Amino acid sequence: MMTRTGCGARPCPAPTSTAEPPISTMRTSTVFSKSASSVPLRRGVPRPGADRCSLQRNRNVTRQSRGCCYAVTVSLRSGFIAGPIDARLARWLGALAGLAALNVGLWVWIASFGTRPTPYAETQLLLSGVYVMVCGFRSLFPRVDLERVCLWDTWLSAILLGRTMATIAELCFALQCQLFVMRLSEIAGTPVVGAAAHAFVPLAIGAELVCWYAVLSLNHIFHALEESLWAVMMLLLSAACGIAALTAHGPFRSMMIAGFVVYSVGAGLTIGCDVTMYVRRWRLRAATARLTLAAGLRDTRRRRQPAGGRLTLVTGLRDCRERRHPTLAWEDWREEAPWMTLYFSVGVWTSLAMVLLEAAALRS
Repeated sequence: MMTRTGCGARPCPAPTSTAEPPISTMRTSTVFSKSASSVPLRRGVPRPGADRCSLQRNRNVTRQSRGCCYAVTVSLRSGFIAGPIDARLARWLGALAGLAALNVGLWVWIASFGTRPTPYAETQLLLSGVYVMVCGFRSLFPRVDLERVCLWDTWLSAILLGRTMATIAELCFALQCQLFVMRLSEIAGTPVVGAAAHAFVPLAIGAELVCWYAVLSLNHIFHALEESLWAVMMLLLSAACGIAALTAHGPFRSMMIAGFVVYSVGAGLTIGCDVTMYVRRWRLRAATARLTLAAGLRDTRRRRQPAGGRLTLVTGLRDCRERRHPTLAWEDWREEAPWMTLYFSVGVWTSLAMVLLEAAALRS
């Protein structure tokens, strides 16, 4: 079903082809635009309602009126994509699925045999379990928040759902970091390390807030700020492990040295790769003006997407709940694959390692 509303609009001729229009992202997608360029287009991903007839409608709208808003409503199917998949993408997805299974297996082993039932270990195990399970889910249903790109055309790939689950998991990880550093300070006898423990949760909350603002407004600079805050947290963890390693012995010392190296390298990669990537994307879209909140409210009442490359919080919330672009093209995932792979592997392993802190200390 396709409809168009507007001032003096003429009905669009029926499409000459009887073929089904391309499968897009939602069961029902409503695109409100003054020009076709306001609807995002990615390589290998059909624009919502992007058959020949709807594109002609968009062109007609632009020519007929500049002061009126035209709506194109497209009824779409929802389900998993059926089609050829790039071999490189298939290998990467297989690796993510393998990592998810491995991480769950490691968590079960640690819960069964790896720790003594102490309050610290039990709390860490619970928090780590949340982080492991959410990362496993995100490995099977990957998505790119700001671009609204996902792999599978299903509600499980909704940006709002994935971002909410990621927020819960990352706050659990921040709590893990706080408990880890506090217990590390007690074991190593370094009060200065314990003083930094209370910084992790506020930093994580700040990172999640700017991340949500980035997702809702489509402004990449706030993703860069979020990654910078996570880099600060990694540097704090690296410093804590390094200081504790100076007085540690045996397996405990090896664990602290490994933590120092992992978190130092992680902070460097985050600043050098992730922050740089988001700043570059922000510069590419910097020429597009963001609408004010009042304009966003008007757009919400009129049920249209704001003109411009960024959204207000009101329109952004609706957008991340409804819009997604499934794609099997490797080019759409190539830049995301490195950080996702490290996040779902090394990031999860550090979460699991925090559970084993007391066990490593007892063996020294």
